[in-house]
Amino acid sequence: MSTAPTADDKAFSALVTKVNTNAAKKSQSSRKLVYTGDEIEELRRKFPPIPTGIPNLDEDLGGGIVRGCITTVWGEAGLGKTGLAMQTAKNAQDMGLRVVWYLGEPPFDFRLADVLGLDYRDSNKFLFLQPRDTAEEMIEATYAFLYDPEKREPHGLVGLLVIDSLTSLVPAAAVKALDEKGADAATIGRQASMLSGWLQGMTGRGMLLGGTAVYCTCQVRTSISNAGGFPAMAGGKAIKFYSKVLIKLAQEKVSMTKIAGREVGVGRTNRYEIEKNQIIGQPMIKGTYAYTFQYGIDDSLEIFSRGTEWALITKERAKNPTTNKTDTRWLFHTVGMAYEFFGNTDAAREQLKVNEVLKVAMRTMLQMGKPKGGIYEPQQIGRAHV
Repeated sequence: MSTAPTADDKAFSALVTKVNTNAAKKSQSSRKLVYTGDEIEELRRKFPPIPTGIPNLDEDLGGGIVRGCITTVWGEAGLGKTGLAMQTAKNAQDMGLRVVWYLGEPPFDFRLADVLGLDYRDSNKFLFLQPRDTAEEMIEATYAFLYDPEKREPHGLVGLLVIDSLTSLVPAAAVKALDEKGADAATIGRQASMLSGWLQGMTGRGMLLGGTAVYCTCQVRTSISNAGGFPAMAGGKAIKFYSKVLIKLAQEKVSMTKIAGREVGVGRTNRYEIEKNQIIGQPMIKGTYAYTFQYGIDDSLEIFSRGTEWALITKERAKNPTTNKTDTRWLFHTVGMAYEFFGNTDAAREQLKVNEVLKVAMRTMLQMGKPKGGIYEPQQIGRAHV
């Protein structure tokens, strides 16, 4: 039951109107300065997160890479930070979003992009920013892709901005020092100062409020202290401060196979650690995922594990119409349909791995979230056998 506003309530409401009116007079922006909690929450709902393609990581992040803020992924070279960014970019395109990619560490892996289905040829869907002389040129370009300086507000024309990587950015002051002093010039402090100003300008001026997600990759450097050297994120503390989400990647194990008498690496299991998450307030979550050198992120095992846990993937004994013998029958349940497959557990996992249509359908089911009670009941999804 609502109560009539008091004189104090009316005075406060008038004050809010006055603050917004005065702010509008002093700025060319049409955005308000004061918002209610419901209005801020509505902005969040308006811009759903972009999935990374790793189901357990997406769940831990609250849906994926959050739009309207900066997410930084860091770790040793060769762990697949760029591959993860490419998978995220593909998912952004599937959501109808444009992608702008700063290519600071060429060449771009066009083969993997084709495998993932990332459309980098349509200039209305994907554009590259290529470094020229200084980081300031790139910064000016990113501001233009995010913000309308005449209206002084974000235009929301770009859904995902990938910076690959922050470590590759060389500020003008560092370029000058290198020209004058050569390799002896100290550039780490200059880079950290430049990154601080850039990230502050991006967040402090509300450039990301148009729904742009910024995905940054960052390398590792060795930090020297009295206790010796230890790995730390390059780029200075500003990256940690302005990134709402910070994800550290590390290698857990490498998968090898024998080809023509040689040991050849086919992929690795990576470990991720969410070191900071100011979106859902739950940092320090750890998990693993598989990454193949040939095809990028392999989420089939995670989908299979979670699908069986939620009863989206079930098995029973039934007659195989091909062999006319009793065998293990697997049912992969999606909305209104269940895909049928006969074979052992390894064969069922392999089916999910190679059947992209089935994998996408199962991934969509998982993105709906964990059902109440832990499993999807038959009436929730329909079980029309095929």
